Amino acid sequence: MRFLWILMLLFGLCSANMPNKAPIISDTTHSFSKKNVSYTELKTALETQKGKKLNFTEKLVTKILVKKLNKSTSSQKREKRPIHSANIMSFLFGLLAYLLIYTNLVLVLILAIFALVLGIKGIRKSGKKKKFSGKGFAIAGIVLAFAPLLISLFVIGCSILDLVLGVSICGP
Repeated sequence: MRFLWILMLLFGLCSANMPNKAPIISDTTHSFSKKNVSYTELKTALETQKGKKLNFTEKLVTKILVKKLNKSTSSQKREKRPIHSANIMSFLFGLLAYLLIYTNLVLVLILAIFALVLGIKGIRKSGKKKKFSGKGFAIAGIVLAFAPLLISLFVIGCSILDLVLGVSICGP
């Protein structure tokens, strides 16, 4: 609110040495803060309180004020949606698979598969018009699990080829 008052002060809607004009603007914005405001409603209210038509800068500030008021009322209506547990689990499993890639490849393979499955499930359950949020966690889990999955499949495949066929692709 202080930002809007400073903006109006700069454009001349109210001045610091005329305290009787500042309450007019603040009273007008306070009465309109409960609903979405249209430009014409606010402009006519200001013109009636001022007693004459608004000049160009006053109209410009009124338009900015309407945008700010409507943005603040629309953000108050937005409700927080819970993050789906599959999204967080996908991120954690993908991170663990990425961090444990040099330790146990079977564990990394299992973690990466879980991360991919849970990430796909989480993406399906969350989104802008869905009940849950946290789609970014699912995408991050899938991205983190993709490289360890490919590396562990390649190394395990090379080990199986070496044991079964005696062909050594991965090393000596």
